[in-house]
Amino acid sequence: MNYKLKARKGGCLVTFVVIVLIIVAIVVGGVTYVLNKTPDEIGLGGVSLGNDTVDGVGLGNVKISELWNLAKSLTKNAYTLDGNNLPTNEDKAAADKTAEVWNLGKKGDDVYYGKLFVQLEPVCDNALLTLAKSNYTLPETQLAYMFNVALNQFYADSKVITDLAQTAGNESLSQIVAPLKILQTLDASVCRMHFVADGDDVVLKLAVSVDISDYTGEVSIPFVTLADIVYADIDIKVNLSDEGRLQGTFSSVSVNGNNRDVSLKVLDAVFKLIATENDEPLTTAQISGYATEVVSYLFSRIGRIQNIDTASGTVKLVSVAEYAYSK
Repeated sequence: MNYKLKARKGGCLVTFVVIVLIIVAIVVGGVTYVLNKTPDEIGLGGVSLGNDTVDGVGLGNVKISELWNLAKSLTKNAYTLDGNNLPTNEDKAAADKTAEVWNLGKKGDDVYYGKLFVQLEPVCDNALLTLAKSNYTLPETQLAYMFNVALNQFYADSKVITDLAQTAGNESLSQIVAPLKILQTLDASVCRMHFVADGDDVVLKLAVSVDISDYTGEVSIPFVTLADIVYADIDIKVNLSDEGRLQGTFSSVSVNGNNRDVSLKVLDAVFKLIATENDEPLTTAQISGYATEVVSYLFSRIGRIQNIDTASGTVKLVSVAEYAYSK
């Protein structure tokens, strides 16, 4: 099956938000108690949303009050990502200093972390680099910064990097080009990577931003200004493969701090609305899987993951030889 997104995905998202706002405004203007009802309960399940309906995209059984809360959170200044575990300027400087010996070069004034995508050898296994160091224990905040810069540099140089992958015969990179391009279409950036212990499990809390500023100007709502950035907090249960690679399973998502079940239904509805005609729509779980693949790949370009320490918020990456010795 093909999975595609329309180029004007932001416009469709904004249109969807506007439709929700209009429906709620009509309802609130009539009877306030209806906010605790679902669209199905008040006969709105058949309301058209593009080529589909409220029921068709899976929102018929969601309380209108919850849709309203999510819609309100998408207005300007209504939501700000909390500052916990976000990369600081000190983290960025420390990451750049660490990467100085990785021979990544520069892209403008920034370290060219995008070069990690096309490295055939992980940093920890590169013979020219391992003379200096064959293992790194890196704070998750520094890794989030590195990976976000790499991702956005890929967006800027996607054709160059894709061509290099094909020329060099980098099969691993070739396999994640499609996920990378999906993230590029969504204009997704990594804001935070935070590993937490959850019983016997380890959960990666990945905060991602989507910039819709190019599209918000297309819509005019009296007394309402839509936000330029939308945030998704994605929880992914992770484990390590026998080769020290990160693997993950989507657990839940929250959009701008809203209820996770509602956020999941709304995001899946949005992906249905923006799917190219005759193509299978993407799901939030698939998008999260793509993000996990990209994060896992970037980890693998530094080294094998020997340990994720949730207490200190660090990840230890080592060479193949050191990883094998530790097993």
